Amino acid sequence: MPKINKILNKLAALDESRRNDCSRFRQALEAEGLEVREEDVLREAKGQIPRRFHYSGATAKNPNNFELLSRLSPDPKLKYATLRQIMSDCVSRTSVLSPAEATNLIKSSGGFPVLAHPCHKSDGWPTPDSPGLAEFIEEHLPLGLIGMECYSSHHQSHMIPQLIKIATDLNLAITGGTDFHGREGERLGAIKFKDVSTFIDLTDDMLNPRGCQIIYSASDLG
Repeated sequence: MPKINKILNKLAALDESRRNDCSRFRQALEAEGLEVREEDVLREAKGQIPRRFHYSGATAKNPNNFELLSRLSPDPKLKYATLRQIMSDCVSRTSVLSPAEATNLIKSSGGFPVLAHPCHKSDGWPTPDSPGLAEFIEEHLPLGLIGMECYSSHHQSHMIPQLIKIATDLNLAITGGTDFHGREGERLGAIKFKDVSTFIDLTDDMLNPRGCQIIYSASDLG
């Protein structure tokens, strides 16, 4: 499947570039006198290739760094931002994709570009609680977005109806993250079929000609 190979090859190249970033993250932090323990970083990454926020978390939680961090960032609320800033010049251009690059890659590989967790704090995007989110998303529509991840473990519950409204107003298909494992006290699969029916129709139209079939359980559809 040549189209799939195109995106897989690009992802492999991104992975390699991101692994190379890791040594630069470590060097930048250690240059400030901070201790970086590899086992802490891997614990933060949970099987992913470590990025700046994983190194920030591991470094900030290391008791041996508490005193120095209090001097580097007198405001405790800004310590993670301070650590990310220390590593800001360590991210290789080849380890990230711009929104346009990512969207074009997905489309050329036969996929549907969907905006993932638009309220993830580390992305620096506006949230439904702050002005500008709808306008921010609308600016990216010309790239070819067809959907938005409204259901996500990165979103607080009260944000979901607001995101659904934005997606509906902008004629975007409503989706949910496949890695959403729920939160304590919340029932898995509690989404309305009407919310995601447009996206299901799109995926069915794409897969059926290939002889594939998606089977949804009641818990999938809510």
